[in-house]
Amino acid sequence: MTQYRVTIEHDPDTQNPFNCSSWDFHSFTDTNPLQFVYDVELMARSFLLSYFEHGNCLWSLSGEGIPCQWDTVNSAGILIAPTAHEANTDTARAILKEYTDWCNGESYWYSIEAEVEVCAHCHDTEWEVVDSCCGFIGSEYIISVIKEQLTLILDENDTVEIPEGWEDAFDDFNAAVAE
Repeated sequence: MTQYRVTIEHDPDTQNPFNCSSWDFHSFTDTNPLQFVYDVELMARSFLLSYFEHGNCLWSLSGEGIPCQWDTVNSAGILIAPTAHEANTDTARAILKEYTDWCNGESYWYSIEAEVEVCAHCHDTEWEVVDSCCGFIGSEYIISVIKEQLTLILDENDTVEIPEGWEDAFDDFNAAVAE
């Protein structure tokens, strides 16, 4: 039987998701919106964006965000798809969710460590990294990756220590492992 522990921490080095995206994002705080209006082909693959901020921020397709007369800007930016064929609202919403998560600091790294015995006489142990990865934006994806990695690593009698505050996210996993 091996004891494993999972560590999940904030990753301050996660890059802006638009740095490696084929989609373009322009906030109207630093871009003149009039430069887009006269380009018909560009407008055919663009989405007007709303922005809400009250503590955390929320980027959304225009008209879909939180309506607040004080904290919402209805024409705050533009999201441009690489082609008109790729310009669908579901993809745009998913991209905006990831960007919003990144803006709000929801970026993480994880490690899975195994407890290994280093001295047979005194049974002294230490933790050895079995798997780790960084650059996750949002909590849903990192949880699914950790669960997948644990299913590859764990044997029948192994146990896992889940980080405090993340237990609910692993409830279904713990139930499946117990079966």
